[in-house]
Amino acid sequence: MANENYVLRPLEADDLFSMMDIIGKVGIDDVKKCFVSVEISKAIAENGNEDKAAAVGMNVMIELATLLIQKLPLCKKEVYSFLASLTGMKTEEVSKMGLVPFAKLVKDVFQKDEFKDFFQLVFGSAK
Repeated sequence: MANENYVLRPLEADDLFSMMDIIGKVGIDDVKKCFVSVEISKAIAENGNEDKAAAVGMNVMIELATLLIQKLPLCKKEVYSFLASLTGMKTEEVSKMGLVPFAKLVKDVFQKDEFKDFFQLVFGSAK
């Protein structure tokens, strides 16, 4: 069984290139749409000021995760490589993870503050 206990290292400048490989395969226009979806607009309109950032951030992460799942066959190698570099695992170990631990790993990456900040910086002005 592959290592299901991992520690995510902080994201670094080099990770940008891995993320760009994945975004390129997923489609930059599709990723950009995650930041301007109807659900996100509703979250902004329906929530109070203190809840707005959390609601919008959660919706963006859900949109991105859904998109990645839909496009995973196109970027499987890149995702495994990226996750392996973040955990110190080998690519094959990531590919052999159980479904639930793998999903948790992906979720943990999406929830990293640096990950959220990066996407907000790059696509935040998409409106």
